[in-house]
Amino acid sequence: IVMLNHYASTVEMEALCMVDVVKQQIIPAVEEADQDTKALVAAAKSVADKLAKVHHEEDSFKKAALARELRLDVMEAARKVIDAAEAECPANLWPMSTYKELLFLDSHQDAHGNTI
Repeated sequence: IVMLNHYASTVEMEALCMVDVVKQQIIPAVEEADQDTKALVAAAKSVADKLAKVHHEEDSFKKAALARELRLDVMEAARKVIDAAEAECPANLWPMSTYKELLFLDSHQDAHGNTI
């Protein structure tokens, strides 16, 4: 039971973070780029809706099962929407490091580690 509760709690925190990042950072960036945000709004809502179901479930096993659906189905679907938005949003407006910047971080730094 302890591990089931721990898993559900971890997924709840991940989902809360995802909803916050989408609402507070990604949607405003995509709006600034004059792009449609309907899919992002719907994705954030689907995560928040499933999260509410997880949060209100009392039975540990059922809660963990709902958390699994939230993490592996709903959040994964939301991630696809977010990735599509990232691909369309200009990099200078995207609020987080791009995959290219993360993969090739050393190519964006001088010999002293300063960003160039």
